[in-house]
Amino acid sequence: MLYTPMSRRSALYLMSATAASAFLGCSDSSSQQAQPTSALTTANRPRFHVAPTSGWINDPQRPLWLNNQWNLWTLYNADYAKGSGTAWLHFTSTDRVNWTNQGVSIPKNTTSYGDIWTGSTIIDTNNTAGYGAGALIALMTMPCDTAAGAQNQSTALWYSTDSGKSFSFGAIVQPNYPGGNATFRDPSVFWHAATGRWVMSLAEQNKLSVYTSPDLKTWTYASGLVRSNLGTLECPNLFPLHLYDTSGNILSEKWVLLCGANGFETGLTTGTHYWVGSFDGTTFTPDTTDGLWLDAGADFYACTVFTPSGSGDSLASVNAIAWMNNWDYATLIPTTNYFGQLSVTRQLSLQSINGVSRLINAPLAALSSVFTKQINGTDQLINDQTGYSFPDWGNTTACRMDFTLSPSNGAWPGALFFSMRGNSNYFTQLTFDFGKSNIFFKRDTSGPQPSSDSAWTNNQNAAYTYTTTPVRVTVLIDVNSIEVFINDGQIALSSLITAPLDATSLNMSVAGGSVQVSDFVISPVA
Repeated sequence: MLYTPMSRRSALYLMSATAASAFLGCSDSSSQQAQPTSALTTANRPRFHVAPTSGWINDPQRPLWLNNQWNLWTLYNADYAKGSGTAWLHFTSTDRVNWTNQGVSIPKNTTSYGDIWTGSTIIDTNNTAGYGAGALIALMTMPCDTAAGAQNQSTALWYSTDSGKSFSFGAIVQPNYPGGNATFRDPSVFWHAATGRWVMSLAEQNKLSVYTSPDLKTWTYASGLVRSNLGTLECPNLFPLHLYDTSGNILSEKWVLLCGANGFETGLTTGTHYWVGSFDGTTFTPDTTDGLWLDAGADFYACTVFTPSGSGDSLASVNAIAWMNNWDYATLIPTTNYFGQLSVTRQLSLQSINGVSRLINAPLAALSSVFTKQINGTDQLINDQTGYSFPDWGNTTACRMDFTLSPSNGAWPGALFFSMRGNSNYFTQLTFDFGKSNIFFKRDTSGPQPSSDSAWTNNQNAAYTYTTTPVRVTVLIDVNSIEVFINDGQIALSSLITAPLDATSLNMSVAGGSVQVSDFVISPVA
């Protein structure tokens, strides 16, 4: 049986004395020094992903644009693996790529209720909550004690009048006791202009619920989407987008309901699941019963969604960032002085592909700023005897690669194997299985295995129907992770790896035919 988020969350949320309860704590905020991402790029650290100076991070909290910069908070435990408790660690950025650690905004255990957990922050422009026009209001889950001594997940309100540098506790605004639901977590709140009230999506037991409020304090249950086949539901997001056709024409306006879920019933592990449908201010109605997975990899979880600042059309796209990890092996990943990282920021747009409304999931164009140069490869026809000859690129542990695959004389071979971060003992492989209409990611040989669990060892698969149309590929390689994007984000696979620092070689080969490789560009990080 898979070690699911439910068993993990139960241990954490009940504040047990086990090591698991230490995931989500922090030391005193005065010990946290603001450091830019560039100051943290030692050899064993991510080069272009958010990670803590030291200690543990997991769920990102929805970024806010305030004072000409993005403000992002993450769950944080500076004392991992010995101390327990949860903090919100604050990062800022002007480009959503390079982030500066600003220290702790909410220290651990500052109220009698204990930890603060995941939620969302909004700007209360019209002072609906009474803390002042423009105050930041954060609503998040807290473990509220009942008279009997049990703990029930409930929603707390915190507020900030210093642009999110610090928050003060307001009140418990959604008590989930006595005898409340076992799951009652991760509120995501936005202003719904059409009905003139606040709307919250909340994860409950086998259900994603909608609540409404005039003042962020009094919440009324409105509706719920019940799903019992996705394990413990977490971190919901509800947001509107234009639905485009493949030519870029707007077909309609849709709403997307997205959450963290578990795909164990279909042979998958945890990830980010979503439905496309309609929302009338009270009820979200999905177009189809079954949703889709946003990322086919094993390490894209607790995703949070936010609208780009200054967007000419706020429905054209949204941004997303996620925790790049998996509870099945999160505590077993070998790192140096830090634990956990976030994905790169993605741009999500909604497109109708063969009659199915799908989120397109691609890295931001601004990510190009972290790569120092572009090295062009030559166009080559590779076959069973001759693999791709890569340009001299310095063999670094972090880079971006872009290339296009085309069938030879209109026919694809049996398979193409692209091996990355290799040495004499290890490699990580992306395989295009043309004969089986599949793309899969193999990382069980990427380095020393942190876990023998299938969540780590199994290949990560994405169905793909190959036609004579070329396939565009983007690969982001960092010290401990790989993110793959197919056809500008129609498919994404995000995965941690354990490759040693001397594993930097590349290999591309073909079985059962030939493939044209063109437009190859590799962009290393200095």
